[in-house]
Amino acid sequence: MLNIKDLREYFRRPGNSGFWMDHVKRYSTSRRKAPIYWLLQSSKKNYALWLYYQRLDKDTLFKALTKYVEPKIRLEDSRLEQWRAQLVVAGSEGRQVKQLERQLEHQESLVIELYEFRDKLRRAADLNLEPDLNDGVVLNIAPLRELVPWGDAKKYWDELLARRYEWSSISKQLRSKGVI
Repeated sequence: MLNIKDLREYFRRPGNSGFWMDHVKRYSTSRRKAPIYWLLQSSKKNYALWLYYQRLDKDTLFKALTKYVEPKIRLEDSRLEQWRAQLVVAGSEGRQVKQLERQLEHQESLVIELYEFRDKLRRAADLNLEPDLNDGVVLNIAPLRELVPWGDAKKYWDELLARRYEWSSISKQLRSKGVI
């Protein structure tokens, strides 16, 4: 029987043992690299979103921000305020206070991580690029290099900036916006 906790961990886990790398390997043959599910992860991997490449459009990143990331930030900010209120009520000494302080510290770290994730996603969204499936996965995923646990995204972003793919729709859009 399939264990849901294990399945969640499999999708969440970075590196060679998780879904993302298994998926990249499966959809990369010869020199072609074309994963159709994209993992966007926060820096400490406590938050992630999956995007489906075939359904990307100009508004996908904005939709991700408004439907998922910003509500998650509001939820975690609210939890942070609850931890702070509990700490005030608990006083200043004792085992419970130390435990609350640890939980508060963990929650503060999560909220900071979520804000960083939001800012990186907003930078990519603000490029306002229209995905072009004819450009291929590697060029379309490149603007998300800060969020994708895949070194090729950064490599192709650098190559776009170096004007290696001037023929591509993504490159033309970046040039028209003055990015390159």
